[in-house]
Amino acid sequence: MSAFRELLRSARIVPLLAIEDPAQAVKLARALASGGLPVQELAARSPRSWQAAAAILAEVPAVTLGIGGMLHPSDVARAKKLGAGFGSSHGLLPKVAQAARKAGLAYLPGVETPSDVAGALEAGFDLHRFYPAELAGGVARLKTYATAFPQARFVPAGGVSPANARDYLALPNVLCLAGSWGTRLDAVRSGDAAALAAIAREALQSIGAA
Repeated sequence: MSAFRELLRSARIVPLLAIEDPAQAVKLARALASGGLPVQELAARSPRSWQAAAAILAEVPAVTLGIGGMLHPSDVARAKKLGAGFGSSHGLLPKVAQAARKAGLAYLPGVETPSDVAGALEAGFDLHRFYPAELAGGVARLKTYATAFPQARFVPAGGVSPANARDYLALPNVLCLAGSWGTRLDAVRSGDAAALAAIAREALQSIGAA
């Protein structure tokens, strides 16, 4: 898990992709990677989105792709077979967590409350998706978690934006940030690679990383 931790720490920003067209997904992933965001996550919400994930993994080797929104152990098996770098859920799902551990797939369980964090730690997971970050108390809540759960590290998602990104990343228990970062803009629909790469660079500039 230390390699996964370092992957997230070095990424700083993980764009969350919600796209179902395989051709557009490849263009989006490639452009974001060229702009400096090679670690990405795609929400697997439908058969088409799984096809989009497969296309990225097959055609854009520069991208480390995670599969988001996993609900069943079968999602873990499918992600592993495709070659995904990691998976995540909106909560801690014991059967999914067990399947991920057995398959050797890095897994980010979703947490919100102190009970969620404690439960995830008890299950053996010290890396967590803090979601929905802003609605759950944002930076202030994570500051309290730093004291209560010093071993836990978080990837905030939900309401994370250029306006608050640096505040989150200033926290010692935050590894990186996850969000759409403008990836649902018209550039996605048009497939404008230059505009998409610019989105990635602007996201990195917002945290002082470019």
